[in-house]
Formats: sequence, C-alpha cells, structure tokens
Amino acid sequence: MSPIRDSKRVAREKTDQYRPKGRPQAIIDRPVARRQITAQPGGDRTFSAISNVRDQRRFLFLDGLRGIAAMMVVVFHLYGNLQPAVSTWLPSLLSTLALNGQFGVDIFFVLSGFVIAHSVSNGERSWRYLGRFGLRRSIRLDPPLWMTIFVEVVLIRIGLRLFPDLGTHLPSWSQIAANVTYTQGFLGIPDIEPVFWSLTYEVQFYIVLVGALVLLHRVPRSRSLTPGLFIAVFCYSLGIWLGAFPSPVRGLFIDRWFQFALGIAAWAVFMRHISKAQFAWLCVITACAIVALSPIPYRARSTEVAVLAAVVMTFVSLTGRLETTLSGPVIQFLGRISYSLYLIHLSVGWRFISVFQRQFGPELGPAMASAAFLGGVMLSVITAWLLYATLEAPSMRLARCIRLPRAGVSPGQ
Repeated sequence: MSPIRDSKRVAREKTDQYRPKGRPQAIIDRPVARRQITAQPGGDRTFSAISNVRDQRRFLFLDGLRGIAAMMVVVFHLYGNLQPAVSTWLPSLLSTLALNGQFGVDIFFVLSGFVIAHSVSNGERSWRYLGRFGLRRSIRLDPPLWMTIFVEVVLIRIGLRLFPDLGTHLPSWSQIAANVTYTQGFLGIPDIEPVFWSLTYEVQFYIVLVGALVLLHRVPRSRSLTPGLFIAVFCYSLGIWLGAFPSPVRGLFIDRWFQFALGIAAWAVFMRHISKAQFAWLCVITACAIVALSPIPYRARSTEVAVLAAVVMTFVSLTGRLETTLSGPVIQFLGRISYSLYLIHLSVGWRFISVFQRQFGPELGPAMASAAFLGGVMLSVITAWLLYATLEAPSMRLARCIRLPRAGVSPGQ
C-alpha cells in the first residue's frame, strides 16, 4: 500500500471513532454517542466518553485555535492604544496584521457553533436539560466575569487617585447589574469592557440552540423541517449582517447567528449529519451574498474569516488531526487561559500601555514602543493565568459537578 493511501486510511479511522454510522442525517436531529468537547472562550477544555470510562484525550486543535483567536484580540486592542504613537514609523504590513486581530471574535463564534453542537448532541431534549445546561454555563462563565468587573472598578479608582485629570467614570450599579446578567445590549447600557458584548451573544446562542432543540423535539416530523429552518435563519442572519435587512431587536445575536451556524455545519460534516457538498453549498451561498450585497469592508472581511474558520475546522476534523494540530505547549497554554485572557487584557494590558505613554510621552520610538507593547502582552498573560488558576479552573470543576441528563438514560443511572 502506498504511503499516501495508508495515511488517508489512518485519518479515516481516527475520525470515524467519533461519528455515527450510516448516511447523512439532519444537522442536529437525534442524539448520538459522542465525546463532549468545548473550545470557545469559557469552554471546558476536557472531553470525556459518555461511558463510565474516563478519556483524557482532547481535541487540541480547538484549544489551540481559541488560543490564537484570543491573542488576535489582545494584539488588536493593545496595538490600538499604541497606534497614534507609532503610526509615523511602523510598517503598514505590521499595522494591518495587528488591526486584523479584531476578527478573532468571528473565529470564537464559529468555534462555539462547532463545540456547543457537539456538546448537546447527546443531551436529553427537555426543559430539565436546558435548565441544567444554563446553570452549568453560568457557573463556568460568571465568576471570571465578575472578577474582571471588580478588577476594572478597583483600577479605575486607583487611576483617579493617581491621575485625577483622567475623568474616567465609575460604572453605575445599574450598568454593573446589566453586565453581570448579559442584558446590556438589550437595555442600551454600555459595556464595562468593550469585549463584554460578545459574551451576551454567546449566552444567547447557548439558550436559543438548546431551547430550539427542545421545542423541535416536540414538533411532529421536525427532522424534515430542521434543514429548511436552519437555511432560512442562516440566510436571514447573513442578510442582516451584510446590510440587506435591519436587525429586529437591539442587542439580539441574530446578526451573528450565521457564524455560529457555520460552526454547527462544520461539526455536522464531521459527524456525517450532512455531506461535504451540502457544507460547500452553505459556503457558496455566503460568498455569493458578499458579492451581491457589497457590504462595508469590515463586515465582508468578518464574514470571510468566519467561512475560512469553518472550512479549516472541517478540513482538520475530516483528516483526523483534531488531536495533533496546534498541540504545542505554548499555544495550548494560551488556549487554556483564553477566556481569562479575553476578559482581563483590557483592564491590565491596555491600561499598562496608557500609563507607559504618560510617563514617556505620546510618541514612542521602536524600542520604547516594543517595550510598552510586550509589557502589556506579558502583563495580560500573567494576570490571565492568575485569574485562570485561582477562579476559572475551580469554576470549571464546580460546573462539571452538575450532571446533564442524556437521552435514553434514566435519572438514576
């Protein structure tokens, strides 16, 4: 047997162990035996077999990808604070690369679609499951968010004492309440940190996806309705994002639903719920919409990044490389702390650069600018690791204590 054919056979064997047998089914229809995985910011890195035998292997690619996405966002924000000080000498290529870090959020949304679809695919289609799933996510996500808000308030107070001319306003109790409940987008209340808006979208996605599965389970012939409903909502969401339709409700995640849906579709190909051709058509529809609607450049690029992320995830999963690609220790470390890093980098890294510029002037040469930028990145990573070790990791362990009911398994089992 040739080496090429042998490698393809090994890849098929590695991916087939996670898939149900038989022909493609609806995107998420009936529960299937699977391994739980998560890789969005705030995801539980471990995944285990649904049997009583514990499997410690991880889909390292997803962890690594979220580490990359988190660092993209960090670079984008920290460079944004430095940009006026370095614009006269920094090469345009480096500036463009740093500014493109904003699209790390789009990668996160696609990752969430893949991960959460996989996580809930074997769950019981019941309101009990939705309640426990929501509680588990709350325990997992909320404590690091609350600590970030606390740190931000403390640092604002310290900053006003040291630099009274800053004029920074402390968040009000109503603003804090809206941010800790993920409702600030609906209420028109500002985010305490600019990244918090994306958490409201994540939470909405979790609730809507699981709630829709519960409702569809109660609808006769829902398996035949699901693909058409999925495509219709996908196209509507894509149209909102690209400017064809207005958003129906302020703060509603519908304008980004298509990005989550691309992740769901990538997972569905991996699990053989849909064919590769069907996934390809979804990507073609998206590309045609970009060409036909000619959206503003940011939204066009955001959509392209989402499609590219979904295609890469599909390729890696189908070639059996989920457990080996992006498996280096540094990128895995970044993936491990990605949620904490995503939350805290503006409070500490961005603020470090601001203080640095106050001390050394608004215009910085290459050496001083590099020191400010690297200092901000390192401080962000160290603080994120402390937040992860002291609060996020314990929250993950506590969340895993809540058992999610599985389809076909009685509560006593």
